[in-house]
Amino acid sequence: MSKQSDFERFYREHYDALFYYALRLVEDEEACRDIVGDALEQTWSKIEAIDAGRLKNYVYTLIHHKCVDHVRRQMAANRYVTFYLQLYGRQMEDDEWEEHERLITTVMELLDKLSERTRYVLQQCFFHRKRYAEVAEELGISVSGVKKHIVTALKVLRTEMAKKS
Repeated sequence: MSKQSDFERFYREHYDALFYYALRLVEDEEACRDIVGDALEQTWSKIEAIDAGRLKNYVYTLIHHKCVDHVRRQMAANRYVTFYLQLYGRQMEDDEWEEHERLITTVMELLDKLSERTRYVLQQCFFHRKRYAEVAEELGISVSGVKKHIVTALKVLRTEMAKKS
């Protein structure tokens, strides 16, 4: 039997169990579908290197890690929302909104001044909440390289924002 047919059989036999496993960890059906789909897609891309006897363990472990990452990102987002509500819990005045919008516009303009790769790293880590290791893997660079891009970007942003203040 080929790896492709083994994988297709595995998919048919185990998708529901994988979905419900993820659902126990995440409790969001749509996110679980995405997580299981991503895990299976990642498994498919590496199917030739995976021993058929370890396929089930590999996929469950991958889904577990993806669920933990999802929960970690949700917790970070919830902390940010809580912080934001504590900071700006009251209704903002028109001039405060204008200042807030001006700052956002300034930051977006400054992002355009960064090199394409540095801007991409910053956006993935801060806007999309990806871990440094995820971005490093995407770009084929080390985690240290991602950190250097972040340091460079933040230095530029701080310097330019200080000039504009």
